[in-house]
Amino acid sequence: MLKAQFFSGLLQQPHLAIVAVDAKYQVSFWNKGAECLFGYTEAEVLGKRLPFLTTDSEYEFQIAYERILQGKAMTFRSQKRNKYGEVLDLFVHAASLYEDDHLLGMSLIFHDTAFLKKATFVPYTLTPFLRESKRTFQELRDVILLSLFKGKMTINQIAHASGINWRTVEKHLTYLIGKKFVREVFSSEYVRIFELDIAGKDYVAEAQAHELSKMINVEKP
Repeated sequence: MLKAQFFSGLLQQPHLAIVAVDAKYQVSFWNKGAECLFGYTEAEVLGKRLPFLTTDSEYEFQIAYERILQGKAMTFRSQKRNKYGEVLDLFVHAASLYEDDHLLGMSLIFHDTAFLKKATFVPYTLTPFLRESKRTFQELRDVILLSLFKGKMTINQIAHASGINWRTVEKHLTYLIGKKFVREVFSSEYVRIFELDIAGKDYVAEAQAHELSKMINVEKP
């Protein structure tokens, strides 16, 4: 019962806009967060195409759906208008939506960048566009660790994933290696490859759980 309440609470969080669509971008799920973000009620959108979808912006979702058919998820930045004509600067995470082995469509999670810029600890997939200059050393290191959570990376790959200058990445990697959060798994004259050490994996898992716990209010029995 508690687990069901947990996920029910997650899906209906006002700061987490979750939408499900089929292959034709018709809405099959629209939570309270999506209503708060875009202004459309569930009754207005269910069974209809995404209300903010235009001919010019449909290609984003076409690319996302093609990646899903390849078994991949996709995160991208986009601008959409809400019901009142206001332009929203968004990060969109698209993933597959299955029932048993049948692909139903896409799940879409929308994040308003205005809200994310107020957060102390943000998910690695959403960091590339946030300003490096406004982040503390700890925040920069958190972002680097979260980027490496995806797997082995070179310095340039970490810089691209995190939106941090490669020289800054290199400097903080030295610190994180010293703290046993990161280890260097390959080094040559031309490339160096890094991955999370055990302490780094534990830190990221704990940080993500902490951030999620702040977003979700779970009633204990």
